[in-house]
Amino acid sequence: MPEDSKEIHALELTMARIEGKLDAALELKTDVTKLRDDLARTDDTARSAEAKADTNRRDIDALKANQRWAIGIMAPILVTIVIFILGILLR
Repeated sequence: MPEDSKEIHALELTMARIEGKLDAALELKTDVTKLRDDLARTDDTARSAEAKADTNRRDIDALKANQRWAIGIMAPILVTIVIFILGILLR
């Protein structure tokens, strides 16, 4: 009987070690699942930020083009007005 008790004790220790390893593995699996979820959210955020940056770039390009057009239209108008005023003043 004492040998059986030793074997049972050894089995209990082995089972306790296995249970501890299983608990650690389950906790690790939970952590990995959480990291995957966080990664998916981070990926969505990065894609959204990239899309906004692209939209902003296009908007800035459009503003630059509009500014060029405005300068191109205003310059001849201002030159004409200045020439008109100089013509009146020099009479």
